[in-house]
Amino acid sequence: VALITLITLIIVGDCQIKQTGIDKLASALFKWKLVELYVRKNKLSDKCASSFAKILSEGVIELKKLYLDENEIGAAGMKALAEALKKKKSLVTLSLRSNKIDDEAIMHFSAGLENSSLEELDIGENQVKTAGAASLGKALKKNSKLKILNLEKNEIGAMGCGFLARALQKGKSNLHTLNVKGNKIEDAGIHFLAGCLTNNTSLKKIVLDDYFEKKRTRQNEDVERNTELGTVGYLLQRELYNSALFKKKMDRLWEVLGHKENIEQSKK
Repeated sequence: VALITLITLIIVGDCQIKQTGIDKLASALFKWKLVELYVRKNKLSDKCASSFAKILSEGVIELKKLYLDENEIGAAGMKALAEALKKKKSLVTLSLRSNKIDDEAIMHFSAGLENSSLEELDIGENQVKTAGAASLGKALKKNSKLKILNLEKNEIGAMGCGFLARALQKGKSNLHTLNVKGNKIEDAGIHFLAGCLTNNTSLKKIVLDDYFEKKRTRQNEDVERNTELGTVGYLLQRELYNSALFKKKMDRLWEVLGHKENIEQSKK
């Protein structure tokens, strides 16, 4: 028994575990010094997610990384996880890619995110839309711990980007990586994100679609190719071309999009 409690990593993938199996695993985990738990692609339900949430909130376990990707977790499961995050401050990484997470689920979860210890949150490949992004933005305003937020392949759209940008501009957020690839944010969405960069110094990387580079080069063949800046440059040039604010925004954009060499060129 003493030897079992020393286990720090468990990987359970594509095993089709049923609720009884999850309950037995959860019961055992109450006594284990587990650090990382991977339970991917098992069709886990909300009830299963609640079992893991109970481990986090009530057990002696000091779990740091929890991966529940490719399951069937929805609103009830996210609500349970949120309650666990309020009580337990050991978890730093939570991955929930490809579940059944929609706006309602995110609204429940955001309450726990506000003061959580999470540093990395991955909710890519779900069904989060504008209302969900607004709820996340509200949580980010109060959260200073989260460093990486992955929203890839959701449906937040331009307005969703607006809510996130507002949080990054005026809140306590120390986020340094934001992935919004595959969200159909279009011109308006990237313009919202561009606007937050003047007052935000923590954000170091934004992951966008190739769409922006392609559209920009179609509009004007004179600009640099093979960048992600694209339409951002077009929008800002149209409004702020001769201002110091424009140059400041452009430098920050080049920085977060990973093109620091262009900052040096703009100073020449």
